[in-house]
Amino acid sequence: MLVSKTAVYSLFSCLAAMLFLCSCSNSGNTAGSKADTITITQTVQPQAYVKLAIMYRADSSKVIDSLPVTGKMSVKDVMEAASKQSKLTFETKPGQHGMIDAIDGFHTNGTKQYWWLCVNDTCASAGFEDQQATPGSTIAWHYVTDGKQPCKNCSYNN
Repeated sequence: MLVSKTAVYSLFSCLAAMLFLCSCSNSGNTAGSKADTITITQTVQPQAYVKLAIMYRADSSKVIDSLPVTGKMSVKDVMEAASKQSKLTFETKPGQHGMIDAIDGFHTNGTKQYWWLCVNDTCASAGFEDQQATPGSTIAWHYVTDGKQPCKNCSYNN
């Protein structure tokens, strides 16, 4: 088999370049030296969670203890995370900013049956799209049928 001189020179050039690169990367280092050790330091942030409680009736509720959050999140963001994680469903009415119309099929009627939002046992001060939850918060939705507010710390009258 005949091989051209150009092919032989190309092969030797490639081999020489590879040997040169290998010798440069290991120059002055001995096996096991500190230069051969790569240390990766990663700071692990503790995972933060909120608790979500859905109180359908006095005898029926759903509690999701560990919804991950990062910093401040809106209650709407938490609800969306819960719907992905725990098959929770919720609906809103168009034009009613921050109001829940239904959770898991329990619909409001606007007068005697509605969802009331409490964050850390305090009445929400904003609609669920704007109400903030922080790590460690407890978010509770109460299905109210008697017209009384369910949060312990609330300035509204019963």
